[in-house]
Amino acid sequence: MPVVPPLFGDYVLWPLVSYVQQLYLRLLGASVLALLAGVCAYRTGLFQSFVHRIVEQELRRKLNGARVTIGDLQFNLPTGHITIREAIIHTPDRAKWAWDSPLIFRAGYVHAHCSWLSLVPFPYARMLGFPVRDVYTLEVEDGQMFVEKRGNVFNFHLLDPSLDLPDPGTWTNGAAAGNGGGPSAADAPRGEDVAD
Repeated sequence: MPVVPPLFGDYVLWPLVSYVQQLYLRLLGASVLALLAGVCAYRTGLFQSFVHRIVEQELRRKLNGARVTIGDLQFNLPTGHITIREAIIHTPDRAKWAWDSPLIFRAGYVHAHCSWLSLVPFPYARMLGFPVRDVYTLEVEDGQMFVEKRGNVFNFHLLDPSLDLPDPGTWTNGAAAGNGGGPSAADAPRGEDVAD
């Protein structure tokens, strides 16, 4: 009569136990290497420069393609503090609209205290209890806003992708041709006359 090894004996489950042990050791080694690489990237500034670039790209996407430059971005993950120095929102379509200023907004210093999980574009953030963006404090120093108007369009309107703006050529070409596309008496500052 043939001898059948027991179900939980070494003969039947040994390859499976060996495979699970090898898989566990590989996962543990990969986790330790990923942790060391993350700590090195954070300490050397590679992670910060990566986040800097991502923040500029995300702001550009949110502001309808307007170029955003940030001079220096510092953040502290455990406390949720963000410090930005020399933040600039450049004027979009400056040549098309004939804007005078190359900038819409400039801030010398911006400091924010926020909840990181509410700011990260995570698809299940609402399920985790973050239905809105949690920004506790926002401090802006040395801020300048450059507002210009062409017809009924202000330069900051170009930052909102939901607005249906007229063709910039109708205003700029109309002003050059003198057929009513230029500023009206309502657009002129008080005390000044509009030239015909």
